[in-house]
Amino acid sequence: MFVAPFPDQKSVSLETQVTVIRNLADETKIRFVDAISEAVDADTVGSPAKEGTVVELGPVPPAGTSVQVEAERYESEDARTGIRFQVNAVDDQWHAEVVDEHTIPPSTSP
Repeated sequence: MFVAPFPDQKSVSLETQVTVIRNLADETKIRFVDAISEAVDADTVGSPAKEGTVVELGPVPPAGTSVQVEAERYESEDARTGIRFQVNAVDDQWHAEVVDEHTIPPSTSP
């Protein structure tokens, strides 16, 4: 799985990267990139993900034990899903639950 920040944001913080990788290490391999363009095949029609899944992650609030985080799952230019997570700290670990998921209409290239 590739994880990139939304286009108008800075890279995902190192602290967030470490937490996400640690929490998902048993489930999937995570690779953080600075831009979605690093995770898609722009030379193929529709610019599909190079391999696996690409997730664009919205800002992660710097404080709080219960926060919402916006994200998008990218499969190709024509297949994107908006996702909102409720993230809660429980016993010093973060747990994320999907609270909203919706299809995003096709856009232009990444």
